[in-house]
Amino acid sequence: MPRSKKPKPAPLPKRARDQSLPGLEDRVVAPLETLLADVADAREQRATLLRREDQLLQQTLVLMDKLGKQRYAHDGVEVRVVPGEKLVRIRFHKPRPRKGKRHLDQAVD
Repeated sequence: MPRSKKPKPAPLPKRARDQSLPGLEDRVVAPLETLLADVADAREQRATLLRREDQLLQQTLVLMDKLGKQRYAHDGVEVRVVPGEKLVRIRFHKPRPRKGKRHLDQAVD
């Protein structure tokens, strides 16, 4: 037995935006507008950098697969392919000072 179609309820009218009272309108604050524009630019740059990083990680994964490597480490950089996923993890390690060798920062007595 076919169901009877119920008519859709009429959409509610959109609420009108509140009007500002005279003398209380939003005023443009130039220094704030400048800062907000800078934030928008920084976010755009970050998004561009993240896309570039994703491309480089994909290229790294392709090369690791081509070379048949699951792990690569050299000069403070470690690359690992995550098993079961098409994902590469890269870690950068700070160089550790070796015992017995002086660094240029250290004063010689």
